[in-house]
Amino acid sequence: MGYNDFGDFYYAHGQLGDAFKSYVRMRDYYTTGKHIVNMCLNAILVSIEMGQFSHVTSYISKAEQTPEALDPVIVAKLGCAAGLAHLKAKKYKLAARKVCFLSWGLVGLLEVGLELANHYSEVIAPQDGATYGGLCALATFDRTELKACIEHLAFL
Repeated sequence: MGYNDFGDFYYAHGQLGDAFKSYVRMRDYYTTGKHIVNMCLNAILVSIEMGQFSHVTSYISKAEQTPEALDPVIVAKLGCAAGLAHLKAKKYKLAARKVCFLSWGLVGLLEVGLELANHYSEVIAPQDGATYGGLCALATFDRTELKACIEHLAFL
């Protein structure tokens, strides 16, 4: 837990590189899925602030490899982080799909915001996620995909 505390300290003082290193060092000492996901979320947060979106996608994959520790809020956080990484890479259709199609099928642009509420405000506001996802969907989805998304939103 010392590395986590060091990471929090460095993050609070704006030393993002040191915070990232401390958070990543935690992985050698964690044994539960919940701890691994927590480390991944911390690494993702710092990576987003540093603009290192390759790290973001890497730690999203690591977090998704521990499905027993993924609750709906964590899945929504990972979806938003993945959407931001796709947005940064100019993969607008993938960004829209991450926000619009989260699990097995249509989740809807606004449901990400409903799941997150105020749980991820340090990265993105729920309204912004819906806005970015909606704009990306409008720009890249074909008519049937847009129709399916809008029809599903009517049921939320």
